[in-house]
Amino acid sequence: MKKTAVILTSALALMAVAPVAAFAAPPTEQISQNSSSSVTQESAIEAVKPYVQVKDGVLSLKDVPEKIYNQYNLADLQKHFDELNELSKSGKITVNSDLSIKDNTISLNAEYGSWTYHWWGYDRKFTDSQTKEAIDYYNTVALGGGIITGATAWLPPVSGFTGATASDFGLIAVRMGANNHGNGVYASFTWVAVFDVEPL
Repeated sequence: MKKTAVILTSALALMAVAPVAAFAAPPTEQISQNSSSSVTQESAIEAVKPYVQVKDGVLSLKDVPEKIYNQYNLADLQKHFDELNELSKSGKITVNSDLSIKDNTISLNAEYGSWTYHWWGYDRKFTDSQTKEAIDYYNTVALGGGIITGATAWLPPVSGFTGATASDFGLIAVRMGANNHGNGVYASFTWVAVFDVEPL
């Protein structure tokens, strides 16, 4: 009983201090599987974009130098492409020649509440209340609660995110809390497990 109380007290103390420290953190963060490099979301997208092509609505990589392939973990990007290509073939999305992606399954008014497809990953806007719910969910996972099946509203379906650790979920929660000034946040996640959270 005492051990549980100490652990819970420590976790609560960390959550109370973490948002203050988060204000000094840069807006783009990378989750642990990529912590050995200094990859940012923008640098990864810009470095890889010249090697991405669309043919008949199917995404693929073309003539990628081995150094770029390894540095930006393009095996995970290919997994993301495989998922998008299946959705494209089934008509659920349309992949355009300019690399933009149209979701054929959502209404035109779905600005908040659903993930938007991109060749590089996913993004979405969270209202203030959605941000608070997402923070609660991410903190639950970070504290060992486990990922809840069916909670896809809070999780981007990008392949690289599946390797996220409990501390990564804690970091996402902190960044969302630090950037929510009552109007919600914009969040984006890439295949290379780099994310960005900005205030709305």
